[in-house]
Amino acid sequence: MTPQALFSPRGYKNGRMKKRLFLITALILFLLLSSCSDEDESVYFEMLTHGASIPLAQHRVFHTDGRGGYSVVYTFEDTPRPLTAIEDHYLYYAPGVGNEGQPTALHRVDLTTGEDIVFNEMEYRHASHLAAYGGELYFLCDSFDTRDKSIIYRITRQDTVRCSDSVASIFAMSFAVEDGSLYYISRDDPHSLMKVDLGTLEISMISEKPGFTDYFGYSDGRVYGQFTNECYSVSVQDGEMRLEEENIASIFVHDGWLYCSEFIIPREKGPYGTPNSRLYARNLKTGKIRDYGTIFIDGFYRYLSSHLTFGKNGFVVTRPNAFSDQGWETLNQYYY
Repeated sequence: MTPQALFSPRGYKNGRMKKRLFLITALILFLLLSSCSDEDESVYFEMLTHGASIPLAQHRVFHTDGRGGYSVVYTFEDTPRPLTAIEDHYLYYAPGVGNEGQPTALHRVDLTTGEDIVFNEMEYRHASHLAAYGGELYFLCDSFDTRDKSIIYRITRQDTVRCSDSVASIFAMSFAVEDGSLYYISRDDPHSLMKVDLGTLEISMISEKPGFTDYFGYSDGRVYGQFTNECYSVSVQDGEMRLEEENIASIFVHDGWLYCSEFIIPREKGPYGTPNSRLYARNLKTGKIRDYGTIFIDGFYRYLSSHLTFGKNGFVVTRPNAFSDQGWETLNQYYY
């Protein structure tokens, strides 16, 4: 091509056309990324609202767009204190106490349409934890056979399968389901950390006595657990144990981050009350720290698993229990 051709009318038109195509392409990419961002921030979470007195309190499921807006998408009318699990846009729930001698329904609700179906029916006397993983439910309840110990069952729409031996259920500590395996603490002495291969249902011991007494969770080949005011992790490959954090009140593990709360002595009253806890998170690979500051909810420093609900890029802070009507101030706060 000669130098003159670059400045020919035809060359000029081609250049202008390319510029238009570039701008159109950039606009389309921007709109796509914006729509993806809106979807990524969206999160469903549950919360007990309208005071502390049953039956005045109502257990509800909210939706937030991550930008300050929220709405009620489901209200539990006839199921007080339900066990719940949310995966994608599905809500699973069941009463904590079943009806002796007759099946109790476990429900699945499509939070986008409101459709409520019976997911499965089973007879149980008392249940303490429900988790959803890959469209299947994992349910910690009294043994169907002996009724004297807690067992984890895997529940689908077709069947119910026993997954564990006797499980220790202490406070927020129950079990974790990640990477095709289920982890729990054995109720039998010496309270070992156990692993269940969900493909074969084979049970193996990871650590004989990890000492966890509160919540524990899983991330990238390690189980993280709490003992008094310290956090430890255990390798699921060889049982190697190490100290992770000290002087903490509660922990929560999510997406490669370890979230920790610290109890603090209140010095001044904030707009929503007197803070008594600080929240921070540490990236388990890079060590990067995110400090979220003080949280204005009474008792937040305990049981983070009951207070944090995660979307794709952040989380909301809630208080889903009957001890206080505080927590409304957090509905328009999305933490990154």
